[in-house]
Amino acid sequence: MVFALKLLQSSILWREVVNDIAKIYPDVEINHMYIDNATMQLIKDPAQFDVLLCSNIFGDIISDECAIITGSMRLLPSTSLN
Repeated sequence: MVFALKLLQSSILWREVVNDIAKIYPDVEINHMYIDNATMQLIKDPAQFDVLLCSNIFGDIISDECAIITGSMRLLPSTSLN
C-alpha cells in the first residue's frame, strides 16, 4: 500500500484498514511504502509489483508514471472505486 503518513490523515486510516484485511488473507504479501519510495521503486524495478493499492491522489501520480514506463496512457488499466 502506498501512503504518506506525514501528509494525510486518511493514509493512517487506510493503512489500518489494509492491515486488518491482510489478516484475513495471510497468503497475500503486503508491503507498505511511502509515495516517494514507491515511485522510485517502480522506476527501478517495476516487476516487483503485482498490484499497487493507493488513494486517488497517489494513484494519479503512479498511473502517470506507469504510462511513462509502458509508453502510452492508453495501455494501462486502472480504477477508482467510491
